[in-house]
Formats: sequence, structure tokens, C-alpha cells
Amino acid sequence: MSIIIIYHDTENYENYKELEEDIKNNLNNAILIPISEIDKIKLNHDDKVISLIPLRGGHNKSIEQISKKYNIILYKLPIELILKGIISNLRSNKCDELCIVYWKAKRLVNEQEEDLNYLIENIKNNLKISNVSLDCNKCYKCVIALTMLKGKLSENALKMKEKCNSFVIEDLYSISKSDIINWIKNVSRQQ
Repeated sequence: MSIIIIYHDTENYENYKELEEDIKNNLNNAILIPISEIDKIKLNHDDKVISLIPLRGGHNKSIEQISKKYNIILYKLPIELILKGIISNLRSNKCDELCIVYWKAKRLVNEQEEDLNYLIENIKNNLKISNVSLDCNKCYKCVIALTMLKGKLSENALKMKEKCNSFVIEDLYSISKSDIINWIKNVSRQQ
């Protein structure tokens, strides 16, 4: 049995190496595969497929389809786990306004919007932040790049830091690493 972990491609080699090293140190049978290579995947009936793509949308649908093709359950990173890391980080940085940088889905836009609305409502309720925006065309005190690994979204978020002196969460992995690794380990133990 292998644990197939699918992530969104990144140009940030150091961030990927950190994920790879953490996976290697915690799981013997895990294979990391970028979403761009999903069509090349060959699965066995006892493999487990894990998606580290944060929001529902076309990429997660593609992963779900390949999992179904091989009659394998897809384990998608729980949005609650993503939310936990975001809230903890924003709370410690006393954010009172927030902009979320993300890739707009081309397919299954409604599912992505549901996930975004879930995050926004919970951030507002838990942190009493009234101004949470998906349109970062002005300065915000805090900015999140809603991506697992650093890449283009992180660069876009960092521009806000330069321009506005915003506090920036560049990626989700850096703020939730231990929770993500523990979740993957728990999935790997499930029968």
C-alpha cells in the first residue's frame, strides 16, 4: 500500500523540499505527486489518495475522478484543519481586516465559493473581523495566500506586504505543518 499525496505544483523548491522531508520522516510509503502529473498516476486497489489542494474545485474533482477510477477513497484535507491554522495565526497577529488571495476555480466554482464562504464566516465569527475580502485591490492589515505551498499566490500576497506593510501568511503549510502531517499519518493508519 502506498499513500499518494497530491499537491498543487509550486516553483518554490525549498518549500516543496520541506514538505517532502516532513513526509519522508513520518511515512515510509508516501509518494508526492504534483497535480500536473495526475494523468500519469497508476494506483493499486489498496493505495490511499490524499489531496492537499485547499479548496474544492476542478483540481480536487480531477483527483476524485482518478480515485473513483481505481475504486479508492479520496481523503481531502479538511477545511476545518485549514481554518484552525489560519485562525491561530491571525489571532496572534491581531488582525482586524483581512484579504484572501486565491486562484479562482474554472470548474466547480460554486463548491469553491462554498469553501471560501465557510472560511470567511468562521474567521469573522471567531476573530470578530468584520472586513474580510477576496478582492485585494486596496491595502489590508493582514493577507492570506490560500495555497498549500509557496508560489505565485504567495508572491502576490507579499506585494501587499511591500506596498501596505501588511502581515502576510504566505502559505498554509508553514502555519499548519504539524496538524497536516498528523492528519496524513492518521489517514495512513485507517483501514
